[in-house]
Amino acid sequence: MSDSKRFSPTDIPHRVRSALEEAPESIKSWKQQVRENPSAVFDPTLIRVGIYIVAGLLLFAGMYWLVGLLTPEFDPKVWQEPTAVATLYVACTNSECLQHSTVKKPMDFAAWPIDCGQCGQATVRRASVCKSCAQWSASDPETGRCPVCVRRESEQNRQREQIRKKRSTDPDDLEDGWG
Repeated sequence: MSDSKRFSPTDIPHRVRSALEEAPESIKSWKQQVRENPSAVFDPTLIRVGIYIVAGLLLFAGMYWLVGLLTPEFDPKVWQEPTAVATLYVACTNSECLQHSTVKKPMDFAAWPIDCGQCGQATVRRASVCKSCAQWSASDPETGRCPVCVRRESEQNRQREQIRKKRSTDPDDLEDGWG
């Protein structure tokens, strides 16, 4: 490469000065082109890009105004105060009752158990879904188990006991393991 085509940062002031000296002539020639052909205004890419940017900004400003027009203003008085009561799902832990329902109690309520509406005993506790039977129930505080599962197990044990009672007591049946 020759030294004349090589670019150096020290050449910037000289190039800017020469471009400024040529600017009046290039502006006059551009004005002449626009007089002859008015669509020449849009020919330079820089002008087209500038028009697109201005149009985009105007579109954005219009959308911002429209959204502001359609969006209601925030008024803290419109929002509700936090509720002082909670709706809780509760269940009776009495294995004979197992009634479940919803109740409204204060947020800081901690006086469990409460009275059951069906059996009248103070056996109602906050309910949750049992992991083994997938039913809503309250765990018995003494056993920590789901009363529905406890009832099911007791029924199965009762059925096993009835089957054992029905078996033959004949010694021949007992020794072969079929009875």
